[in-house]
Order: sequence, then C-alpha cells, then structure tokens
Amino acid sequence: MLSEEFLDHQSGGHERIIEILVYLLDEMRKDTQLADIDLAKLSARGFTQSEISTAFSWLFDKVAITAKDGGSLATAFDPKARAKDKNGRPNSFRVYHEIERMVLSRDAQGYLLQLRELGLMSESEMELLIDRLLMAGVSQVSTKDVKELAAGLIFDFEDSGRVGSRLMLNANDVIH
Repeated sequence: MLSEEFLDHQSGGHERIIEILVYLLDEMRKDTQLADIDLAKLSARGFTQSEISTAFSWLFDKVAITAKDGGSLATAFDPKARAKDKNGRPNSFRVYHEIERMVLSRDAQGYLLQLRELGLMSESEMELLIDRLLMAGVSQVSTKDVKELAAGLIFDFEDSGRVGSRLMLNANDVIH
C-alpha cells in the first residue's frame, strides 16, 4: 500500500471523479448519448451531485480543448480514432513486464488498461504512472493505489505553471 501522505499529495481525493468519468465514457462507448445516461446509478453508488457535475465539466472541457486542436469527441476518447500516430503508423500495444505483473495486482493492471482504452490516459501517461508506482517501492500495488495516482496525472495537478493547463482547481488554489 502506498503511503497516505504520498497519495494525498498526488490526487487530492479526486479519484471519485475518475470513477464517474470511467462510468460515463463506458456508457458512451455503448453508444449511449450523454443525455440518456442514467445518473441515478451514480447517485445510488454514493456519488454526490457536485462530483457528478465536476466529472461532466471535465468531460466537456476536454472535448472543447480537443475540438480547439482540430479533434472531436471521437479523437479525445475513442481508442480506434487514436490507433495511429501522427505519421500514420500503428500505435504500440502495451504488454506488462514481469516485474510490473509482480507489483501490480491483476485488477490494477486491468484498471490501467481501461483508463488507456477509454482515452483518459495516453500511452506515455500510462508509462509515467507505472514508473511512479514502481518507484514508490511497494511490493503490491492495488487498484485503489492506481486510482489515486491516476487522478493526479489525469487532472494535471503537478503542472500548475502553465496558465490554463489544468481543468480543475487544487484545494489550495486561490481565485483572485
């Protein structure tokens, strides 16, 4: 288990938003329109209206940023649309190294792949996250550990130096 202080610094508790995003994107992959997604299921699982709204806000911001860069919702979150690199070559296929399989639980491995397949994390971000998990020096990484660290990476908490680079505020951010 990763230390609570390390995880709190990395994610600030936003892993619940990641769970909502996973649910929303999974529903969208089933060709469910955003307006038709049953949000009562999220409320029944204990998510607050504020958390659900934050996830939708992040999703809309991500789509807006992707559209500004000439992309669409499909290119933002559909792995088939992201199947080729800038030069038209197929992207690589990720296979876990023996050490990664020893340290990451099977559920954690699957969750990482799910985040990548849903478009919440790029290949390079997945590599960065795995590196951080392995450098933490723990013998077994759980799905909970992955969720907490993934939140910090997905919401870009560490890159506060770039103006407009983050889609969410940190708890200690001040608006002037």
